[in-house]
Amino acid sequence: MLIDLETWQLLAIGGSFLVAATVKGVLGIGLPLVAVPLIASITEPVVAVSLMVMPALLANGWQAVQGGYFSKILHRFWPQLTALIAGTLIGAQFLATADQRLLSRGLGIMVLCFVILHIFSIRLPVSVRNERPVGITTGLIAGLVGGVTGIHGPLLIIYLVALNMGKNMFVPVIAIFFLAGFLPLYGTLASNGHLGIEQIIASTVLGAVPVGFGLALGCRLRNRLSQKLFERFLFALIAAIGMSLVAKSLS
Repeated sequence: MLIDLETWQLLAIGGSFLVAATVKGVLGIGLPLVAVPLIASITEPVVAVSLMVMPALLANGWQAVQGGYFSKILHRFWPQLTALIAGTLIGAQFLATADQRLLSRGLGIMVLCFVILHIFSIRLPVSVRNERPVGITTGLIAGLVGGVTGIHGPLLIIYLVALNMGKNMFVPVIAIFFLAGFLPLYGTLASNGHLGIEQIIASTVLGAVPVGFGLALGCRLRNRLSQKLFERFLFALIAAIGMSLVAKSLS
């Protein structure tokens, strides 16, 4: 894969990962959303998607252990994470046959409705008593959708925002949720012959260094943001995700 790319493409891919990782360092989300369209504009879309494998795992693994919350998060969210993994394993079996456009459109509309409610200050808080059952249901549905489409984030983000957690807790929590969804998905793709050693090597070589720098830079920027400004940037990105899903389903 690497030998098929020209020098300017390799540099542009590295730059794309740097920009996308900086966004993820700030908000905890956005690596595929930013990187895939940028990389796809200079190479084949299938190459852009395959190059996300190791950067996504490295970025979420690094953020998962930030702040020393890892064991606390696992203790609090293990039922939700288990449901997410189970849903992903089930959904991945239908990856080739499901109507991904219809799923993407429905997911995008749901996300945009959530953003509109936020704009009008209509909150959908999840109480402590309901946190676990709501989270298990959300994890299972997000896993099913993610297994089919490769997109776990929107429903998980809606759930975590409803818990009203601070920015420094939100980032490692969403990273652990992403890992719980990505690992079984990538494992299923590898076992089915859709993800090989060539893609893994290429994504590591091109993504590891720029993603590391981007995450470090983004973390510094996040520390300078107030909680209110963090939420504004987060919801702007969530809105972009929703519009992107709807636009993709209509193209």
